[in-house]
Parts: sequence; structure tokens; C-alpha cells
Amino acid sequence: MKPDVKRILTKLSKNKVELSEAKAKALIKDFRKAESGMKSKIKILEKLDTEIKNIKKLESLVEKEINETGDFMEIYGRGKDKFNGIYDNFQKKAKELGIKVDQIPVMKELEKSFDDAADAYVAVSKINSKVLDFFLKI
Repeated sequence: MKPDVKRILTKLSKNKVELSEAKAKALIKDFRKAESGMKSKIKILEKLDTEIKNIKKLESLVEKEINETGDFMEIYGRGKDKFNGIYDNFQKKAKELGIKVDQIPVMKELEKSFDDAADAYVAVSKINSKVLDFFLKI
């Protein structure tokens, strides 16, 4: 092989090596950037994972409380249906006796307990709806 050809081939080989080395260095830089970025995200993602677990616990608590609240609301609903019948019955009997229904102590207490339960029902219904709306959106 002629010296000029040999020199040209050597130069070409050297350029190929330098080009390959440059590509390798660029790839090393990319890997380091990726590693650094991923490491910086680990703590953030761990915090998010913890928060998700807390949300799941909160969802379980919400479900439990909503179910228990529903049980009490059902008790009120069944009692509300019975209240009018009992009240009307006592009112007729009181009228026959010539007294007002609210003069009968048990009726006074029944009416008060009904009103208190109705107030609680309205309040819990509003809060219940807000909580359910929130959790249905997530």
C-alpha cells in the first residue's frame, strides 16, 4: 500500500474513532442527565405515593361515615313517616279530652325530638352531598 493511501486510511480511521467517541460522550451526557432527572423525581413521586395512600385511607373513612350517616338518615326517614300518624292520632284524642296536643308531655317531647332530628337531617344532608360530590370527582 502506498504511503499516501496508508496515511489517508489512518486519518479516516482516526476520524471514525473520534466521531464514535463524540457520539459515546453525547450518549454518556444524556444518560447522566436522565439519571439526575429521575433521581430528583424519586422523592417527589414517593411523596405523591404517600399522599395517594392517605387519600385511599380517607376514601375508606368517608365511605364508612357516609354509610353510618345513611343508617341514621334512614332511621329519621322511617320515624318521619310514623310521626304524622302518631301526632294526628294524639291530636284527635286530645281534642276529645278538650286539651291541646302540646299539653301532653310525651307529645311535646316527640315534637321537639322530631324538630331536632329534622334540623340535623338538613345539616347532615348538605355536608353529605358536598363530601360525596368531592369524592365522586376524584
